[in-house]
Amino acid sequence: MEISSIIALFLLTIILVFFILFFLALFISQQIGVPFVPTRRKDLTRIFSSIPLSSTDIFYDLGSGNGNVVFFVAQHSQARCIGVELNKLLYTFCLFRKKYFEPPNKSEFIHEDIYATDLKQATVIYFFLYPEIVAQLSAKLLTECKKNTLIISHGFKIKNWNNKCWHTIREGNFKTYFYRV
Repeated sequence: MEISSIIALFLLTIILVFFILFFLALFISQQIGVPFVPTRRKDLTRIFSSIPLSSTDIFYDLGSGNGNVVFFVAQHSQARCIGVELNKLLYTFCLFRKKYFEPPNKSEFIHEDIYATDLKQATVIYFFLYPEIVAQLSAKLLTECKKNTLIISHGFKIKNWNNKCWHTIREGNFKTYFYRV
């Protein structure tokens, strides 16, 4: 067998394993009640170009999935970025990606339930979650977040927070809502 055939077979195996793990991650996310739906890159550009983040900001992505949002914000700002993910496979993928494929930056990942995460240090919180989860999360945000914490809800409004909403991005497949606690 030629070396090029061995390399091609090796690459094909890696791609196959990647797809199996990706679909397994989707399945696990569905089983724990939070399907994995990544935010599109052009939406990330639109969302985060409208808010300046400084080195004093602590950014949280609740339900960070494959880490795209955390890595994007870390690359485009000076903020400390933290992704919180319950799906062990996606969490592990984020750690692997950070170690081998992402430039060194201020990103970290926590494997835990978003309801158990201490948000007292957060200055900016982002999530793309189902409306039912957003509704359950709203009380935690009001209790734990300090005054003027920026909350970014991609896709769904936070019920009864109309007076806290100061900006809405209407472009794209999903609206994005910006709130101040």
